[in-house]
Amino acid sequence: MISLSNSPLVDQVHPTNLEYTCTDFNNEFNSNVVDNFIILNQNIRSFKSNGPDLIMFLNELNPDISVIILTETWFKPDNIEIIPNYNGYHSYRPMRMGGGVSIFVKNTLTSCSIPEVTFCNENLESCGVKVSIGNNHKFINIVGLYRPPNGNCSSFHDILRNNVLSKFSTQQQVCISGDMNLNLLNFDDPYVQEYSDILETKSFLPQITIPTRTTNTSATLLDHTWTNILSASKSGLIASGLSDHCATFTCFHHMAAKQNFIQIKFRDTSQQALNEFQTKLNERLLDFDLINIHDLNSKVVDFRNILWNTFEECCPARSKTITRNRLLSPWLTKNIIFLSRIKRSLFTRARSNAIPHQMFVDFSKELKKIIKLAKIKYFNSKFAHLKNDIKKTWNNINQLIGKPKQCRSIKIIKDNELISDPSQIASAFNEHFSSVAPKI
Repeated sequence: MISLSNSPLVDQVHPTNLEYTCTDFNNEFNSNVVDNFIILNQNIRSFKSNGPDLIMFLNELNPDISVIILTETWFKPDNIEIIPNYNGYHSYRPMRMGGGVSIFVKNTLTSCSIPEVTFCNENLESCGVKVSIGNNHKFINIVGLYRPPNGNCSSFHDILRNNVLSKFSTQQQVCISGDMNLNLLNFDDPYVQEYSDILETKSFLPQITIPTRTTNTSATLLDHTWTNILSASKSGLIASGLSDHCATFTCFHHMAAKQNFIQIKFRDTSQQALNEFQTKLNERLLDFDLINIHDLNSKVVDFRNILWNTFEECCPARSKTITRNRLLSPWLTKNIIFLSRIKRSLFTRARSNAIPHQMFVDFSKELKKIIKLAKIKYFNSKFAHLKNDIKKTWNNINQLIGKPKQCRSIKIIKDNELISDPSQIASAFNEHFSSVAPKI
């Protein structure tokens, strides 16, 4: 595995990074540890194309991902996608195709945009978000960056220095992550040297030290994470298979984050359970005397008890613990989840040249088709079930497009006085419309 062993950076970074599978990542960063604050960075190369795969990937990660940074989202103002349970912040190209940076913050965390560092030009695309950490009113400033490969490196350096880093004081906690299209392993490159010097002089240290993009002919470190936070943290890669870039992560151990698991209760209504229920009920009703009825009420109670006890025995109530993402993606069947794990295994093997890369690409294309069909089938069935309930239909439409419920407080000004009480507002409107006719 390539590392920065011959680079001056090696003395300044955390212990050598590792490349994790989803299982290894889950074991290392146990979801029961509630003070982990995890930032995930991924070049997604079109959210429209790889968004469903991203949802499946997040579903496989048990620890809560606090912040997701995506580069090359290819978003436009009228075409922005959502991630369930996250608030999105975006920077996109106004005219040209491609590019774009988005930051998604868990909706259980307080967050807001940083307009000063949210911009998009031909040499650097940036998106900034401020996130509350813990209950002590402290914040971490997170900046997602994408440097277009054809941009001017000198201009990139100037923008990074004057338009990004200069916006933060030395006392502020900042984490910068994204696809810089500069190979940090090639420290002989003068552009890499100047880039590193700019960040190091501001007390930023690199967190990723191994290749994030591997082909048959090269292994390059293009996806960087830099931070001035000196507290305990751990960083590494996850073989996501979403693009030819691995996902990178940095986990800060001192910041609070809520657990990602919820418990749901359900009845075992499998075909096997229902068949057993029918068989046992028939057996028990054979001894039920319906002819000699002296007390109808007692017979009804006896029948109800037989029915309920048999149902409880054959179709017991169960509970299971699932991730929030799994709950919000019900079309992801066990078979699809299994196939997604195979896909990530193929990605890891393709990175090490154990199999042809085209085998991974072909499998990914087929999996995307399966996911798309499963999602269409699920929502067709759901909307058909709700066709006579317009309210629930619109609730599902809003949930599908990510439109949150809005509860707006109405305020009006009457006689130079601000009114917010609903009854007073209703009276003011009644008074207005009842008196407006004679004035027309």
